[in-house]
Amino acid sequence: MSTTKFLTEDEHLIQLARLYWELDREEKTFPHQLKSLAPRFAIPANKLTKTVLETCEASSPAIVCETCGRARRYDSRKDYLEAQRYYSRYGSWRCWECYNEEERRRREEEEKRRELAARQALALRLHHKELIEKAHARQEGRDYLLPTELSLTSAVYLFSAMKAGGPVCPRAFWERLTTGFEEPDVFAPRIIKDISLTKAFDEEILDRLKARGLVAVSAASEPETFGFHEDLIVGYDPGRVQ
Repeated sequence: MSTTKFLTEDEHLIQLARLYWELDREEKTFPHQLKSLAPRFAIPANKLTKTVLETCEASSPAIVCETCGRARRYDSRKDYLEAQRYYSRYGSWRCWECYNEEERRRREEEEKRRELAARQALALRLHHKELIEKAHARQEGRDYLLPTELSLTSAVYLFSAMKAGGPVCPRAFWERLTTGFEEPDVFAPRIIKDISLTKAFDEEILDRLKARGLVAVSAASEPETFGFHEDLIVGYDPGRVQ
């Protein structure tokens, strides 16, 4: 049964509180109904529980918070019965203050984990970016094929790739004046895909152009388009890389 701490010296109210919290141990019910207590103590039935709570504090020494050890307090008979059922089922109880404090710490830890993960992801991305720049940096001293040295097949493949990568034909002089359009850089990095009708043929075209130094993977490509194993680049997505 619960223990009561009286907050008043009024014997009339103390007697009310005792009868309100009196429990039939065998039946585990409260024998004194509110409708019988109300006229006896000249208090409306709908205000009786509030009056009792102002008169005393009811708690249970058997049910205490597993964190801080504070005894479970009750604000009604229904609350008491529900607490008993909960405790008999789960065998533990935590007060609202301790629950909120645990949730606050959990949220703080989760936020710290997210921030740490974000910093680690950024550091890894920058590291991958450095690996890409080292692996695919343009070699200024490299010998490139002249247009007259291209075979017909390579020339057709190169032109097709340039078209697939975006507009490359310069606009007329009057169009540049009237629209203020900035001329696209033909040699700017771009994603080249859908050169032909099949992916396999696209890969064949790009492999030929790369083998002849006509196209190359750009160091400006995003790290997410590459595959990595430790500090090695093991592949890339041809449809996403520049």
